[in-house]
Order: sequence, then C-alpha cells, then structure tokens
Amino acid sequence: MRWRRTASGRTINPYQRGLRTITDRTVVLKVRGSQSDELGELPLDAALRDVHPGAIYHHQGQSYEVQSLDLDRDVAWLAPTKSDHQTRVQFEESMTIEEDITTKPLATREDVTVHFAEVARRKQVTGFQRRDHRTGEIVSDESLDLPETTLSTRALYLTLPPGVEGLMQTMSGSLEGGLHAVQHALVATFPLVILCDRRDVGSVSTTDHPQVETSALFIYDGYHGGVGLARNGYDQIEDLLQHTWGLLADCGCADGCPACIQSPHCGRANEPLDKRLAVTLTMALADPNWQGDTVEQNSN
Repeated sequence: MRWRRTASGRTINPYQRGLRTITDRTVVLKVRGSQSDELGELPLDAALRDVHPGAIYHHQGQSYEVQSLDLDRDVAWLAPTKSDHQTRVQFEESMTIEEDITTKPLATREDVTVHFAEVARRKQVTGFQRRDHRTGEIVSDESLDLPETTLSTRALYLTLPPGVEGLMQTMSGSLEGGLHAVQHALVATFPLVILCDRRDVGSVSTTDHPQVETSALFIYDGYHGGVGLARNGYDQIEDLLQHTWGLLADCGCADGCPACIQSPHCGRANEPLDKRLAVTLTMALADPNWQGDTVEQNSN
C-alpha cells in the first residue's frame, strides 16, 4: 500500500475507508452463499461505478460478477465467475459553478481567463459495456437505472475565446471531439506536473456550458471539498498545457490512441475524439506565438 501527499500537504491512504466518498455512505461487498465472506466496502460513488449489477469485479486474483446492488441496505452481492469478459461503465457528468474563488489571464493568451472555483459535479451511471477480455471487442451494451450523485469540490476551468472557438468550428472535424480529447490529455499529463495519481482528479468538457455560454473545460479534485490538486493545477496551468501539447504533438498515432487521448476511465466510451483539433487547440492555448495556424493530422 502506497501513501501519497497532495498539493495541500494532506497525506492520502488510497484504501482508507471513505476516502473517495461524496458522503459517509458506503456499500458492503458480500459473496453470495457465504456466511462470512465480505470483500470489503466501497464509498457510494465508487460502488455505483465498480459494483453495479452485471459488473465484473476483481479482488485478490479472483473475478466476481455482481448479481445485485441493494441500495436500500447498501450491500452488493457478488458471485465467483470464470467469465472472460470485462466491463466498462458508462456515465453522464455535468458541472455547476457555485462560486469563482480567483481568476487570472492565461500567460500565453490574455484573452483566455483561467478560473479556480467551488463547483458541484453531478454524475449518473447510465450503463456499461461487456468487452472481450483478450481483444477488447464490445460484446454487448447494457442500460442501468442508478441514482445521480453530487460531489461538492473545487476545480480549475477555462473557456474558449471567440477567436479560437470560431476557428475550431471552421475546421473539418468535431469541436466536441477536440475538446474531449484535450480533456483526456490534460488528465493524463496532470501527474507529470502535480504530485498525484490520474484518478485523483476528474474532468468534464462541454461545447455549451449554460453558465458561461461557451465551450468550457474543467479539471476537478475527486475528493469532497477538494484537497489542493485543482488549485495547484490552476497555479501551473501553463506547464500543464505545454505538457499536453507535447503529448499530443509527439504521439505518432493518426487518430488517437491510449498513449495520448483515449482514457480507460471515460464514461462516454471515448466518443467523440478528434486528435487533429485537439493538437490545434492546445497549440492555440500553449503557444504565445500562435497566429491562427492549424495542424495537419499526423499519419506516421
């Protein structure tokens, strides 16, 4: 077990009860047919993600299939399985800005304002995919009806200025896919700049946020109240964007791959993603000499 220290100096034990919880509510994991075999417990938000009905859950080298999730009693019932499938959860997220704490212009582009804010992240698990363990091929898509959860935390966010957003919209491809790809790449590079694990932070992007009325990208602390990660990211946003630009520009894939813009934790099955627009967008934000240039898609 490895302990970590966050940007605020707080020490984190990844397996401590209630660490990743939104509230103090936890779900106990029990094995069907066993009188005493409990696998442990998970905070509610993690339980909805990892032990939803039909999920394949791995514990100490054994695979289990979740037969039911009883949210009245906060118990998940599992059974051993030899299934060669893996499951990947799908979910919807939205972000409400509660209050800006501080703002600053981006050093490389004064028309971009970077915000650090109190936010409420809403998340609802809507389904999951069964995938072949060896090939990753999708075997089936399943729907779920699970409750929405809300995480009150802190986030850094930025919005696209009209000139950049307008250029993105004139390029062939998907503005939503480009912004989504930058979102993934920022999270992937976050641990290179900020001392954390990539799952310590979450992210949301949208091309039409109702409060700011334009495209917006959020990186938030995955802990109730925040633990300083987003604040550290806010303070070092230029370094984050430089690393993200480098990751995207240097990766030799044509359309995106797990090394650059595809995320194993994406709730939208990595759709849509547009690598070419993502490279142009990060260049526009990170390069102080950018004059509206676009990039050709890497075909190496």
